Order: sequence, then C-alpha cells, then structure tokens
Amino acid sequence: MMHGLLIPIHANKLWIASDEIVALRSVRNYTEIIHTNGKKFLFSRTLKIVAQRLAASEQFFRVSRGSFINLSQVSHFCQIDFSLEIHLSNGEVEVVSRRRQMDFLTAFAKVNKAS
Repeated sequence: MMHGLLIPIHANKLWIASDEIVALRSVRNYTEIIHTNGKKFLFSRTLKIVAQRLAASEQFFRVSRGSFINLSQVSHFCQIDFSLEIHLSNGEVEVVSRRRQMDFLTAFAKVNKAS
C-alpha cells in the first residue's frame, strides 16, 4: 500500500508519496510540507491531522511539537551537549526535544534495521 498525501494546489490536486517528503512543519493552522526536490507546499490542515494521515507509515517521527521528519531522509545526527541535532538530506537541521531523544534513537534504529 502506498502512503502519502493528496493536497490541493490551486484548482488541481497533487499526490506526494511519503518517500518524497523530507519533513513536515507546523505553521499556525497549516502544515508546511518540504519535498525532496526542495519545493515547499503549504497544506491547509494542522500538523496533527497530517500526521494522523501518515501514521500508518512508521517512517515519520515527531521530533518536536512543531516538526515531523521522514526517518529515511536523515543523513546523520549528532549529540551536542544535551541536544540531539538531526541533519536531513536537504541540508536542513532539526533539533529533537529532550523528551523525545530516546524514542527517536529507537525509531531510527528500527527503520534502518528494516531497510
């Protein structure tokens, strides 16, 4: 089964497969979808709703209150003092909240073990 999002763009609809999503960010009551080709799309749904649509796919992880990342798009991560920085394939950096750091390491290991 293919996972992804069907988002309205002007008068059309655009299908974005979950493999093509680098990250999702909350922008008030909208969600910014960051595509692997560098484009950013603004979707008129909250991050919570979008995350529920992608929940069947275990490749997404909520790193903080306002961000989800695609675990398969993580190039590397590093521990700096008490924070965990994730470097994504597009060059962006996300910081994992303190309470989610251990869960991230578990989820990342699980996804990389499966692939």
